[in-house]
Amino acid sequence: MNYVISRVLKWLFSMTLIMIGIRFLMMASDNNDVRPIIICIFSFGAVYVMYRTRSEVPKMIGLLTAIVFVGAMLAARYLYIDLPVFNYGFYFAWWAWIMALGLPVMLLGFSRFGGG
Repeated sequence: MNYVISRVLKWLFSMTLIMIGIRFLMMASDNNDVRPIIICIFSFGAVYVMYRTRSEVPKMIGLLTAIVFVGAMLAARYLYIDLPVFNYGFYFAWWAWIMALGLPVMLLGFSRFGGG
């Protein structure tokens, strides 16, 4: 079980880094400034280093990740149940939905498909 929890924590950390990278990429696009791109490169690079071999991520885990990522994005965009609580903006709501949806889904996914 420790192996599964460590894999889920690694997944949550990588999702946080991806969200940071997307946010700073959008900041660079909105402000026509190249300075935020360095943080974007570092965050995407850290995720690449964490998962540099494809054998570390089974296909079902990749599919579950894509489903959680897109589902959390749609939930943050169209469900406003987090607005009175957080009200920090779209990217924080997206991150909170990824944490709320991703934790149970990936716990089940890694325990079933992750080889742990």
